[in-house]
Amino acid sequence: MSATPAFAVNGLDLESVRRARRLVVSIEGMWCAGCAMAVERAIARIPGVRFASTSFAGGSALVRWDDEEFDPARVIERVAKLGYKVAPLIEAGEMERRIDEEVRAVWLRLAVALFFGMWSMAGSLVLYLEPQVATSTAGVWMAAGAVIAAAPVVTYAAWPFYRMGWRTLRAGLPGMDALISVGVLASTALSLWQLGQGRPEVYIDTATMLVTFLLIGRLIELHARRRSSAAVAALRQAAPETAMRLRADGAADEVRAAEVQVGDRVLVRAGERIAVDGRVVEGDSDIERGLVTGEAMPAAAGPGFSVEAGSMNLSCRIVVEVTAPYGERFIDRVGLRMLELAGTKSQAALQAERFARWLIPAALGFSVLAFGWGFVETGAFDQALLRALSVLVAACPCAVGLALPLAYATSTATAARQGVLFRDAAAMEALAGARSVLFDKTGTLTAGELELVDSVGGQRRELLAWAAQAEAGVIHPLRHAIQTAARTAGVP
Repeated sequence: MSATPAFAVNGLDLESVRRARRLVVSIEGMWCAGCAMAVERAIARIPGVRFASTSFAGGSALVRWDDEEFDPARVIERVAKLGYKVAPLIEAGEMERRIDEEVRAVWLRLAVALFFGMWSMAGSLVLYLEPQVATSTAGVWMAAGAVIAAAPVVTYAAWPFYRMGWRTLRAGLPGMDALISVGVLASTALSLWQLGQGRPEVYIDTATMLVTFLLIGRLIELHARRRSSAAVAALRQAAPETAMRLRADGAADEVRAAEVQVGDRVLVRAGERIAVDGRVVEGDSDIERGLVTGEAMPAAAGPGFSVEAGSMNLSCRIVVEVTAPYGERFIDRVGLRMLELAGTKSQAALQAERFARWLIPAALGFSVLAFGWGFVETGAFDQALLRALSVLVAACPCAVGLALPLAYATSTATAARQGVLFRDAAAMEALAGARSVLFDKTGTLTAGELELVDSVGGQRRELLAWAAQAEAGVIHPLRHAIQTAARTAGVP
């Protein structure tokens, strides 16, 4: 248990969290999927934790426990020891802003890696292609120049890898960044050793290229995270940010939707989207609730009818009494569910992570064996170190730990933009093997557009002309069908 019981830490109501036996939070400062794996493993080791899952793509963590006396502050403390911060789930806009800041920082480091790495590679390339230069005094100076040019790359550009590698190593959970750091530092050390011996055979280009490619990989990861947050933002944008709140005297003031309280009454005019969850107390209209029910056809709404934020009021003015505060609306709960699911992993993703987890110590072990075997076989320290370095560089498990989570994040974001929400990663995996799909209602399979197929009584053109005039200037589910039929019949 925590030494000092806390009821509110980092903006979290820990007493409510403890009773819910579930914690869904943002993890700030994660640099890569390896960081997410380290955080997850650290949380899972806390006594009492039944389930822990951390998603780099979603920037979130999901923790569950069974004991009512479990102190969730222990999760915060354990994550803080790794150098990260636990915070409440942030708004999609704030998440995108932070991701954009990280992208700019990575771009700057990548620019440094590309510029100075280019000059370092140029020197190394000459030494590789011109044996006469490599065996001369000029070759040693050229090798020294390549090492000096690479200094900003292996220091400034590579610094985040060292920092995260040290954090995970200190926590006893060495991950991908630790392996990368060892590879970069080993190739740099070997190059300095060679220069100290007066030999131009340096391998600093290995360090610069490793840092450059990994920074490019970080950019790809961050853009995938941004697409994931954009899916939640697109869902939120389905509801307006403002509402017309009615005063006691009947006048309406436009206020932010977050300022509307339970019991307030909100005016919704025809053609407007509803910003709150509530029930109709005045007026009769048609409400398009496709976001909630999946049905394309509107529903008739009168006093007592429940409406949700994001629904469209189609025909007449209504007054809605608010029944749920901002943050607890249906659309907010769906967004929370999407972020929560971002913290879960499919079986395939878990298998890939377990493989990556074993690959890192295995790579370090094989690297030590390669060094020992090389030293015994050749008796040369630099040749043995070169063999060990080759194993480290080749064993970087970036793709193993990232491929499935990023594919899932991208797929869920794309599906959300099309109005499809997956319950969890397992559902998406199961869909790959589906051969038959059963739908519970035909309304979800329609295009959502009415079509006029026939008219009864009178001349068709005359009826269409009158109907089109009646529908002019109003928003109604029948309007588009009537006007389309009128244009097809040549009615002006």
